[in-house]
Amino acid sequence: MTNNNSQEYVSIFDRKPTNLEWTLGLADKPEVTPERFGQRMNVKDLVAVHLTKYFPENETIRPLNMSCPDYLRTTVHFAMNHPVSNIATLGNWDDSKYAIIAPLEKLCNQENNQAINFNVVDTYFAGDVKLPAETTILVSPNAYNDIIERGVIDRDLLMDHIYSTIDQFDKLVVKKDNLRYVFLSPTSNLREETHKEIAKQGYVCMKGGSWNWDGSDGAKMTDQRRIANQIKAETIGSHSGNDLFSLENMGANIVADRDTEEGALKLLIPRYDEYRGMYNTSFTILENHKLLLPTNCHPLIDRFRTTNLEIAKNNLSAESIRKHDLGYLFNGENASSLMDTMKDRCLLAMSDHY
Repeated sequence: MTNNNSQEYVSIFDRKPTNLEWTLGLADKPEVTPERFGQRMNVKDLVAVHLTKYFPENETIRPLNMSCPDYLRTTVHFAMNHPVSNIATLGNWDDSKYAIIAPLEKLCNQENNQAINFNVVDTYFAGDVKLPAETTILVSPNAYNDIIERGVIDRDLLMDHIYSTIDQFDKLVVKKDNLRYVFLSPTSNLREETHKEIAKQGYVCMKGGSWNWDGSDGAKMTDQRRIANQIKAETIGSHSGNDLFSLENMGANIVADRDTEEGALKLLIPRYDEYRGMYNTSFTILENHKLLLPTNCHPLIDRFRTTNLEIAKNNLSAESIRKHDLGYLFNGENASSLMDTMKDRCLLAMSDHY
């Protein structure tokens, strides 16, 4: 199906219509399974949805690494044609403030946006994601103050609209910096309103799941591969099974070690790695791993490494610095020079071992 700006909602379950379908006036639509839709879907049929607590500064969604340097998260994630489902202990988006909705094709065509993985429940990009002009941002009530402070709307205008339509709230739509903002009512549910907006824009709505649309019986991998090829994404798997997820685990280990002297020494002193058969340190492993990843991730990795290297250095005692010959960390070299020195020391340790 191609987006035609008409309302359409496809029920995908063998059950009575939901209140949402009745609300949309679409309860009599024919049943279409996720598998069948997957077989005929084209990139133009897909809309990317991102639930978040963070406002997209400069029309850009940034990885968590940019807001919270304690995390080595270098990717931005979207669900296709539905708001992401909560996944047990792995993720909960119920406190999201914004639903960012953009046509997948337009999103991928934005300059410097680098799609890495296509999956109907977890499509992700490396590094920052610039939003196209066709983007709609649903603003939930708990984001009112945030959005006012950022100058998207005047407080008096928003409050006047709320009070003047209090009996039957009409959504307030504002165009700002090429993006379309839709202000939801004080009693609205962000997930439900996201489904409504997807349908209003003419897309087929889907129910999410942990691994596929509607749980596990969704779009086949062959059909997802077809879309991945269209948007030039390398993989079609889950985030937990690739090098970028391994990078996040590596980052978590570095954060766990950096705050004690013993941990800092583990990060900085070359040690023998049985798996790789060579001497290494956590920071040099991180640097080597970076070379395997998309270039859009590199600035985020460098930022994380520099921040945590400084924290680790500050937890070293004068005695440890002398004992382990770590004075070079404090001689004013930049991060790149320090990494070169670390690599040289690892190579020296390896030559001594052999």
